[in-house]
Amino acid sequence: SGGSVVLVVVSTASRVDVPDSELPVQVSSIPQQVLEVQGVNDMVTALRNVSGVSDTVRYGMYEYYTIRGFNNDIGPETFGNVVLVDGLRLEGNRTSTQLHNVEQIDVLKGPSSILYGGQALAGAINIIRKKPQAERLYEMMYLWGRFNTHQVAGGATGPIAENRLLYRLDMS
Repeated sequence: SGGSVVLVVVSTASRVDVPDSELPVQVSSIPQQVLEVQGVNDMVTALRNVSGVSDTVRYGMYEYYTIRGFNNDIGPETFGNVVLVDGLRLEGNRTSTQLHNVEQIDVLKGPSSILYGGQALAGAINIIRKKPQAERLYEMMYLWGRFNTHQVAGGATGPIAENRLLYRLDMS
């Protein structure tokens, strides 16, 4: 009488269980391996891997993105792009998005992104977080940067109650 956990991966481009490679839309993905190799832990730097996307940081912490010339930095009534976390729309100003708990970043470009709302005319950025795992796993990360900046991050995942309940904890 053992239970099993099934994680369904939903396509950013269609919101259904269909691989992005089988859909006639443009989706650029930045997998976790690329972020690790490049030593990237912020959205602004990560999105430099995607053509047609640029970013701006204002007041040292608020992030704004431009996809194919459309942006979302004027106000909520503008048509540009939306940011999603695990397929759910993120509202308001985004402050310095850290990526230590991110599995992949998908950027859906063009008018097909309208399935995420009327303001997503240019595109949608979907931040896909790491999922809990049935096997115990611990991660640690230390970054040292310019101007004597340091960042420590860690994560833990594993089963609770004989693989029936899984947990994931990430801190930075």
